[in-house]
Amino acid sequence: MEQINSKKDIFVILFTALAVVALSFFFSGVNMNIDGQSYVDQITNFSNGNFFEGGRSFKPLYGLAGLFLTKIFFLTPEYSIVLMNVFFLFALGLAFYSLLKKLEFDSASAVWGSAWLITGYPVLKYGLAVSTDISGWFFATLSVLLFLMFFDKIHGAKLAFATLSIFLGAISKETGMAGLIFILAWAVLKKPRLTWSEWGRLAGYIFIPFVVLYVFWVGVLYNNGAITLVDFFKSNISDYSATNYRSFFYFIFVELATFGLLLPYAAFGLTRLLKKNDRNFYVLFLALAISVIPVFFWPIFISRILYIQFLVILPLALLGTSDVLKGSFGSVPKWAIGLLPVVLNVSLYIISNGGSLFDLLK
Repeated sequence: MEQINSKKDIFVILFTALAVVALSFFFSGVNMNIDGQSYVDQITNFSNGNFFEGGRSFKPLYGLAGLFLTKIFFLTPEYSIVLMNVFFLFALGLAFYSLLKKLEFDSASAVWGSAWLITGYPVLKYGLAVSTDISGWFFATLSVLLFLMFFDKIHGAKLAFATLSIFLGAISKETGMAGLIFILAWAVLKKPRLTWSEWGRLAGYIFIPFVVLYVFWVGVLYNNGAITLVDFFKSNISDYSATNYRSFFYFIFVELATFGLLLPYAAFGLTRLLKKNDRNFYVLFLALAISVIPVFFWPIFISRILYIQFLVILPLALLGTSDVLKGSFGSVPKWAIGLLPVVLNVSLYIISNGGSLFDLLK
């Protein structure tokens, strides 16, 4: 990964993640998310040798890892899922820090960005619940990071690690495939300047291997009569078509609850981005924005789905506040600008007592 500059950076990120774990368990305990029982049932089915039963068979990563944890460490399915999510929380903080460094943010800004990410309301509410959302956020981040690290002639073969990350994301949570969309968007936007050799590396190490892996997996599901991602998407459309979960009001409320003060930070960052005269920077941010567009087609707007937008919103927010966070913006204290989003997210989570913010409107 992109080198982490100091032990202090690691300590701050890991300490923040540990605080999130403590806060989440204090207010929510082992929170059984609405989808949670299906993942518990998946681990139970896997334990009984039934690998293609249930509505989550197309995402077997938690079932396989949970099977290992329940057999080796004698954990319940619920606690095995929570343990995996704790791991993903710490890994997500470090991976996003590395990605921000790769995007040429300084160490201080990268630490703040990582802290903003892992203290977001969706992380507090859903990240450590009996759910798989945090794995999608992690694998999407890791895929983008690995691609940016290894897309050159020297490390070309290591792009296979990015492909593996995308595939693991695909079999853990739908949002985990955002990295693939980023790579495709980046390649198209860079098209006039990509050589045939570079296109060959993209095809040979990423696009073709992923398609082969995923088509093979879908074929296995189909031959065993199991549900696929397409089936799951159609089912969600049917379940939520008569609800107001896609109304404009609901979207605005959820978006505000999801990102809070980071939205105005990001708006200011966008104005700064447009003033830059750096095509490569434009391509990176536009590709990140394109990578999260599919969430707007999901049948329901909820914060844990919309949170994948952090891939573009948080870098923009850092771009908008970078002078302050580096301590070079008059008398404005950088800790205030950095801590305000964290304090707001934690406050809203505490006010909702670990429940849904939408309940506060009732």
